[in-house]
Parts: sequence; C-alpha cells; structure tokens
Amino acid sequence: MEVPTLKPRKASYIAMIQKENTMADNDNSLIILIGTIIIILAYVLCIFFLYWIAISKMLPHTGHPFLDWLKNDTFYCILVPVLLGPVLVILIYFNWLAIKYFRHT
Repeated sequence: MEVPTLKPRKASYIAMIQKENTMADNDNSLIILIGTIIIILAYVLCIFFLYWIAISKMLPHTGHPFLDWLKNDTFYCILVPVLLGPVLVILIYFNWLAIKYFRHT
C-alpha cells in the first residue's frame, strides 16, 4: 500500500497566492475608507438636520438667505427627515434582500 505524498508547489504558484493576499489587503483598506466616509457623512447629516429642526429656530436672523430660510421654514424641516428615514430603511432592506437572493442562487 502506497502512502500518498504532497507534490511540491511551484514558485510561480506561491507568488500568485502572495499577490492575491496583497490585493485582498488593499481591498480591506478601501472598504475601511468607504466605511469611514459613510460614518462621517451620517454624522454631518445628523448635525445638519438637528440644526434645521431645532437649533435654527432659537437663533436670531443672520442675514444669510439660506440660513434665514432654514430658520423660517416650518414645513420642509419636518417633511424631509420624516420621509428620508422610512425610504432609506426600505431601500436598505431591498438591497440586503437582493444580495441574499444573488448569493443563494
């Protein structure tokens, strides 16, 4: 009875595996960068909507047209966040569902 032995790998195959590992490390750094950008964007939007809904109403008129419009607005300051939240939740759910269907087919 013969014992199976492992064949030695070629140097080109080992170099290819090492190159793939290096590419995977670069992809991880890109994912971390994109995730950081998304977190910062979410933080900025949260601060903007907080200013628009609550803080701008307590401040005096500034003389800047956009900031004064934010202060005097009573409709869109509530409408935009209320509509944006459910729409984003629905879109995120459908995105997740599509990824699940794609992976399991």
